[in-house]
Amino acid sequence: MVKARRELLDSGAYQPVAQQLQQYLAALPSITQRPLRVADAGCGEGYYLSQVASQLSDEVDLDFIGFDISKWAVQAATKRSKAIRWLVASSKNIPIESNYLDVMLCMFGFPVFSEFARTLSVGGKLLLVDAGPQHLVELRSILYDDLKPYKDWCAEPALDAGFELSEHKPLAPFKARLTQQQIQTLALMTPHFFRAPAANRSKLASLQQLEVTLDVQFRLLTLLDKQ
Repeated sequence: MVKARRELLDSGAYQPVAQQLQQYLAALPSITQRPLRVADAGCGEGYYLSQVASQLSDEVDLDFIGFDISKWAVQAATKRSKAIRWLVASSKNIPIESNYLDVMLCMFGFPVFSEFARTLSVGGKLLLVDAGPQHLVELRSILYDDLKPYKDWCAEPALDAGFELSEHKPLAPFKARLTQQQIQTLALMTPHFFRAPAANRSKLASLQQLEVTLDVQFRLLTLLDKQ
């Protein structure tokens, strides 16, 4: 599964997401004389962090850390970049010193705001990247008989941890045309495949290609104080 995920991401299907992530980090003001300290929570096989590191390494002095609970994903990530520190760890108990980070990334993951706040310095940034209302709507329409209403982001847990929403910037929806293998890989990268009826999963498996919409939301939060 990690190998298939890597092949799909390397195909460029999610390249616009990586490009906007790079733009966000490049626009952050230099707040110290030391390297910019960035961590990626739930980094998977390291696609996004390695993409950003390769683009920004000539512009900014970087200290990058990626961590994921899957040791298989982290093993794959180590092959992407030797300049990044890769850890097997959970967002519920991050093995990073308190107040160490300038930026925390959470890409399509499950934020643990209390731990993110602990590891970030006051004034640090949390960049949340989540699915928008039309994200993979074509895929979901095949897997589900009825689509559930879009559940928007809830700010309360972040506010309780001391964060403030600084910017909400949706990425303009774009299309990706997938091969049969890529369809299955993408389905397995989401929780939808495992929730769908078996008959609908079989229907998806019979497709030779599928064009899907990628609708991605970027939210930049600032840590105002420690709760």
